Amino acid sequence: PKNFYNQFRKAAAPKKHEVFSDKEVFALVGYFKEKGRVDMGLFIEFLYYTGFRIGQALTLLWSDFEDKYIYRRSKDKERNEPFPLMNELQRILQEMPRYKDKPEKVFYWATNSQAALSRDLNAAMKELHIPKNNRGWHAFRLTAATRWAEAGLPIQEVQKLLGHSRVEVTASVYVGVEMQKVGDKLNKMHEKESLQIRPFLDYYLT
Repeated sequence: PKNFYNQFRKAAAPKKHEVFSDKEVFALVGYFKEKGRVDMGLFIEFLYYTGFRIGQALTLLWSDFEDKYIYRRSKDKERNEPFPLMNELQRILQEMPRYKDKPEKVFYWATNSQAALSRDLNAAMKELHIPKNNRGWHAFRLTAATRWAEAGLPIQEVQKLLGHSRVEVTASVYVGVEMQKVGDKLNKMHEKESLQIRPFLDYYLT
C-alpha cells in the first residue's frame, strides 16, 4: 500500500531562513532611495527596526500612532499590541511621504500585494548581488529578532516586541544566537589552551 511506504521516506529538511546583515539592509535602503522610491527604502528600514510582519506593516494607519507607541494588529487580528516608538522610527515616519490616494495609510503602493513587493525586493537583491538564500520580507523580522537577542534583551522582552503568544516560539531565535556565542567561547578557550600546550607538543613531537 502507498501509505505503508510513505512512513519510510525521509522527511524533507525544513528550509533555513537566514537573516540580513546590516550592510545588506542599508544597501537595499540606498538602492531604492537612488531609484526615487524613498518610501520603499523607509519601509525596509521600518521592518528592520520593528520586526513587524509585512502584513502588519501594510495595514498600519497614521491613527495607529499614539504618544510613544505604535498599535499594531496582532496576528489573529483580535487585539492591538503596543510597540515602542523609538527615535529611529520617529525619524522614518517624519521622512515618509503622504499618499494622496490613501492619506490614512502609512505604507501604500498601487500594487500593494505582497507578491508584487516580493518581486521588487528580489530584483533589488539580484541587482545588488545579494544572495537570495531563501530570504524574503520575513527575513527582516528574523533580522530584528536576532539583533535584539544579540544585544542581550531578555527573551520575554523580545517575545513582546515580536508579538509572540508563546515564549517557545521566540526561544528558537535565542537558541541559534546563544549557540553561536557558546561556539565563539569554545573557540577562544581552545585557542588559549593551544598556546599553553603548544610548547610541550613541539617538544615531544620533534
